[in-house]
Amino acid sequence: EAIAASGVTTPVRVMPHPVMLGPPPFAHDPMSSDFTVLAMGDLKSSATRKNLVGAIEIYKRAFPDASSSVRLILKVQSDDAHPEFLEAALTSTSGRGDILFRTGSVTDTEIGQLIAASSVLLSPHRSEGFGLSLAEAFLAGVPALATGWSGNMDFMSDVPELLIAHTLVPVRDPSGIYRTPGQKWAEPDIDDAVAKLRALAASPLLRREVAARGRAAVQAHMQPWSRAALDQMPLGRLVDPA
Repeated sequence: EAIAASGVTTPVRVMPHPVMLGPPPFAHDPMSSDFTVLAMGDLKSSATRKNLVGAIEIYKRAFPDASSSVRLILKVQSDDAHPEFLEAALTSTSGRGDILFRTGSVTDTEIGQLIAASSVLLSPHRSEGFGLSLAEAFLAGVPALATGWSGNMDFMSDVPELLIAHTLVPVRDPSGIYRTPGQKWAEPDIDDAVAKLRALAASPLLRREVAARGRAAVQAHMQPWSRAALDQMPLGRLVDPA
C-alpha cells in the first residue's frame, strides 16, 4: 500500500515469509492430559515488545494454583543482555514450581521439539514482525494464542478464538530499542487472554480444531512459494524443482 501510494506502477509481487519449507514438522498430540503453555522471546528484540512478563501474568491468573498437570515454559534468548527482565520474571514466578525457564541458544530441531511438546504457544506481544514461531506452531498442530495485531494477522485473522483483544497505545520501551516518536503498538487485554487460555485448557477438542484452522491458513499463506506459483514468474526458472 505504501509503494502504491508513492506512485510506483511497476507490478510488485509480495512473497510471504517462508515457513517450514524443509522437513515435516514434529507431530503433536492434541489430546494429551497434560497442559503445557510455551512462551518464547529473544530479549535483544525488546523484552517489552515480546511481553514475556505479560505471559507470566496471564498464566498465573488463568491457573492461580500450581498443578502437576499444568505448566508454563519460558524459552528466553539473550537474557544476559537484560538482567532486569530476569530479575522481574524470577520475582513474579517465586514459589511457582510449575513455571520453568529455559535460556541460551538451541538448535532448530530443539525448537521444533519444544513447540510440538506444548499444548499452546502464548504470545501477548505488543508488536510482531511476521510471527514465525506462531506459524510454526500451527504447522505442528499447536494452537497459538496471540495478540490480534501486527504481522501475525496475515494468517490468524480467521481464528478469533486465538486472538487476544488489545488497544493501541504509544510505544514506551524502557530498553530504548523502539524510541521513534509517534509510534504506537498494542497493549493486550489480560482478562481476555486469561479467559481464552482457560477455554483452551478445558477443551482438547477446541485446541485441535483451532490449530487445524490455523494450519490451513498458514499453508494457504505459503501458496506463492508453491511450484505452480513460482513457475508463473521469472524466479521460478532459477529454482531447482527438486
